[in-house]
Amino acid sequence: MPDRKPIILIVEDEEAIRASYDVILGDDYDLVLAKTAEEALMILDRRADIRLLFLDYQLPGMNGLEFMEKFREKDFDTPLVVVTGKGSEEVAARFSEYQIFRYIIKPFSPKQIFEIVKEILERDDFYKDNKNFRQNFDNQKLPFRVRRAVDFIVENFQKNIGVNEVAASVDCSREHLSRIFHCQLGQTIHEFLEEVRMEEAKMLVETTTHSVKIVGQKCGYQLESHFIQLFKRTFGHTPKEHRSQFSKSKAKMSQN
Repeated sequence: MPDRKPIILIVEDEEAIRASYDVILGDDYDLVLAKTAEEALMILDRRADIRLLFLDYQLPGMNGLEFMEKFREKDFDTPLVVVTGKGSEEVAARFSEYQIFRYIIKPFSPKQIFEIVKEILERDDFYKDNKNFRQNFDNQKLPFRVRRAVDFIVENFQKNIGVNEVAASVDCSREHLSRIFHCQLGQTIHEFLEEVRMEEAKMLVETTTHSVKIVGQKCGYQLESHFIQLFKRTFGHTPKEHRSQFSKSKAKMSQN
């Protein structure tokens, strides 16, 4: 039986734009369509298999902002992309308050939509892998604060976090958490954070065409040179070298 296509929810009241999504994504993904935010909330309440959500910001009835309030209240974990005709800094700042992966400006291009979908679903798969990774820690019966710290790191590694932020997230002093974390896992909080970031970086280098700078930023590194140095120290070669080697290896396998 073939693998089921990932399911994407499109919330858009204009028929022509809904048709555009179908042309761009219909061959590779199953689309669920909603004309209003109210309808979208009902779909999300009923279905747990929605992998991604595109939301038009200007909708009849409940608008995009009101939807995002409800989305946050219900604690949905579906990745959310907001599509808007506005592109001001004020709008961008407002979106940053909510669980939004990306916002894009109309009119959008097919390439833009397809690349966003590919990136989000690959990252979603990475998080699922890390949930399994975390489950391994749960099986070790880690202390509650250590397990919560692991969860916080895996869910927030792309942000500018450090030991202080991890300790604050579990309501624990930096010194005490560092001590019990190292005792249980055999590595420091910083070492664990770097490990998670490097695994994400490796995945992005291998599966996307993002520049090295963008990959670094997506993994929590603002300074490109620092990211390259850490990547080389971890994997023995730079991100560009790794991408080149991976591409050659993949091409060779496809020829066999």
